[in-house]
Amino acid sequence: MKALVLFHSQQYGNTGKMAEAVAEGLREAGCTVSVHNANEERYPITEYPEYDMISIGTPDYFSYMAGTLKTFLDDWYIQRNKPGYTG
Repeated sequence: MKALVLFHSQQYGNTGKMAEAVAEGLREAGCTVSVHNANEERYPITEYPEYDMISIGTPDYFSYMAGTLKTFLDDWYIQRNKPGYTG
Protein backbone atom coordinates (compact mmCIF):
# COMPACT_ATOMS: atom_id res chain seq x y z
CA MET A 1 0.00 0.00 0.00
CA LYS A 2 1.29 3.45 -0.90
CA ALA A 3 0.57 6.21 1.63
CA LEU A 4 1.01 9.98 1.77
CA VAL A 5 1.35 11.75 5.10
CA LEU A 6 0.54 15.39 4.36
CA PHE A 7 0.78 17.92 7.16
CA HIS A 8 1.31 21.58 7.97
CA SER A 9 3.88 22.33 10.63
CA GLN A 10 6.28 25.05 11.58
CA GLN A 11 9.95 24.14 11.85
CA TYR A 12 9.71 22.45 15.26
CA GLY A 13 5.98 21.95 15.57
CA ASN A 14 4.15 19.13 17.28
CA THR A 15 2.09 18.40 14.17
CA GLY A 16 5.31 17.53 12.33
CA LYS A 17 6.36 15.20 15.13
CA MET A 18 2.98 13.46 15.01
CA ALA A 19 3.17 13.17 11.21
CA GLU A 20 6.56 11.46 11.49
CA ALA A 21 5.12 9.06 14.10
CA VAL A 22 2.19 8.22 11.78
CA ALA A 23 4.62 7.66 8.89
CA GLU A 24 6.77 5.35 11.02
CA GLY A 25 3.72 3.32 12.05
CA LEU A 26 2.67 2.96 8.42
CA ARG A 27 6.17 1.83 7.44
CA GLU A 28 6.12 -0.77 10.23
CA ALA A 29 2.81 -2.01 8.80
CA GLY A 30 4.50 -2.52 5.41
CA CYS A 31 3.40 0.63 3.60
CA THR A 32 5.54 2.70 1.27
CA VAL A 33 5.26 6.20 2.75
CA SER A 34 5.87 9.71 1.41
CA VAL A 35 5.89 12.57 3.92
CA HIS A 36 5.21 16.15 2.82
CA ASN A 37 5.05 19.38 4.83
CA ALA A 38 2.54 21.62 3.05
CA ASN A 39 4.07 24.60 4.83
CA GLU A 40 7.17 24.24 2.62
CA GLU A 41 5.42 24.01 -0.77
CA ARG A 42 2.06 23.21 -2.32
CA TYR A 43 1.56 19.52 -3.03
CA PRO A 44 1.01 18.85 -6.78
CA ILE A 45 -2.56 17.81 -7.57
CA THR A 46 -1.38 15.42 -10.29
CA GLU A 47 0.20 13.18 -7.65
CA TYR A 48 -2.92 12.67 -5.48
CA PRO A 49 -4.18 9.57 -7.35
CA GLU A 50 -0.85 7.73 -6.87
CA TYR A 51 -1.67 6.94 -3.24
CA ASP A 52 -3.92 4.31 -1.72
CA MET A 53 -4.37 6.46 1.38
CA ILE A 54 -3.66 10.00 2.52
CA SER A 55 -3.22 11.00 6.16
CA ILE A 56 -3.69 14.71 6.88
CA GLY A 57 -2.32 16.47 9.95
CA THR A 58 -3.06 20.09 10.78
CA PRO A 59 -2.65 22.34 13.79
CA ASP A 60 -5.81 23.78 15.31
CA TYR A 61 -5.98 27.52 14.73
CA PHE A 62 -9.00 28.58 16.79
CA SER A 63 -10.99 25.58 15.50
CA TYR A 64 -9.80 26.00 11.89
CA MET A 65 -7.29 23.97 9.90
CA ALA A 66 -4.12 25.38 8.35
CA GLY A 67 -4.79 27.26 5.10
CA THR A 68 -2.35 25.12 3.12
CA LEU A 69 -4.32 21.98 3.94
CA LYS A 70 -7.63 23.70 3.20
CA THR A 71 -6.16 24.45 -0.24
CA PHE A 72 -5.22 20.77 -0.64
CA LEU A 73 -8.79 19.68 0.12
CA ASP A 74 -10.25 22.37 -2.15
CA ASP A 75 -7.97 21.28 -5.03
CA TRP A 76 -9.01 17.66 -4.57
CA TYR A 77 -12.71 18.56 -4.38
CA ILE A 78 -12.53 20.55 -7.61
CA GLN A 79 -10.47 17.92 -9.45
CA ARG A 80 -12.29 14.77 -8.31
CA ASN A 81 -15.06 14.82 -10.94
CA LYS A 82 -12.93 15.75 -13.94
CA PRO A 83 -12.68 13.08 -16.65
CA GLY A 84 -9.60 10.89 -16.35
CA TYR A 85 -8.93 11.77 -12.71
CA THR A 86 -9.04 8.96 -10.19
CA GLY A 87 -8.39 9.43 -6.53
